[in-house]
Amino acid sequence: MRGRTRFQSTRAALGQRIRLGYLSSDFFQHATASLIAELIERHDRTRFEAFAYCASPDDGSPMRRRLVSAFDRFTVVAGLPHAEAAGRIAADGVDILIDLSNRMGLASNYTGPSDVMDELARVTPIWRGVNYDRLRVLRSLQYPVPDVNHPGTTFLFADGFPTADGKGKFVGVEYLPPNELPNEEYPFVLNTGRQMYHWHTGTMSRRSRGLDSREPVPIVEMHVDDAVELGLNDGDAVDLTTRRGSVRINVRVSDRQARGQVFVPMHFREAAANLLTNPQLDPYARIAAFKVSAVRIEKAGSREPALV
Repeated sequence: MRGRTRFQSTRAALGQRIRLGYLSSDFFQHATASLIAELIERHDRTRFEAFAYCASPDDGSPMRRRLVSAFDRFTVVAGLPHAEAAGRIAADGVDILIDLSNRMGLASNYTGPSDVMDELARVTPIWRGVNYDRLRVLRSLQYPVPDVNHPGTTFLFADGFPTADGKGKFVGVEYLPPNELPNEEYPFVLNTGRQMYHWHTGTMSRRSRGLDSREPVPIVEMHVDDAVELGLNDGDAVDLTTRRGSVRINVRVSDRQARGQVFVPMHFREAAANLLTNPQLDPYARIAAFKVSAVRIEKAGSREPALV
């Protein structure tokens, strides 16, 4: 489809109708479930052909009733043999790709997921002995499976490694301590990372009401004893300051943090963690020291924050 973007081509091929599917063992507890329901409810219902597979039994919850009403087809696979449940799910997923491919002019000879598995086995030596007939009987196979008579490999490197002498190779590296550790002026260690409900800088996950409602604001997690010593309560605003800058953020008292250590998520531009982090790069992977920075914590307004 010359002159169109991939998105435009896909949308034109589908005739504006979107097939949407989802599977989860904890479907009704997962934030993505509410995101899917929100997507369907906020748009023209006729634009979607939605299906779902649920591996958890009916719990009578409001979320379950909401999702059952949102989807065209809602199948509970709880209690089904693993291979049967997996087969139903895979068939729907592959059917979508086959349909899309044919509508976009790339004819597909696949009739279902079994055909896809057969092609993978033909071109991948470690999967050569895997096919749907064997999986229906055995339920699972662990690779490598070099031929159809092979039972699968319980331990991948039980007898040796794929090296000239069969031995694994260990490479020693010199331990390099952090170049920035706590002192009297910056007495805490700052660690940064991800939260369950957000992704990287939040450009997608923070646009979802379902996901953003779980973690709507930036926080700094700290041990309860550290909070008591600083005269802080859960929810108090504090200024976090390192040698590079300062951000204002609310406290979350948590038993997940060790004493003397605090954690700040990386997803919130209004309290950007990397304004604080240590830019030192390690000599091997050239990764910055996002996990170790010396930081000072003060109740908001107790002194002017450092300029960023």
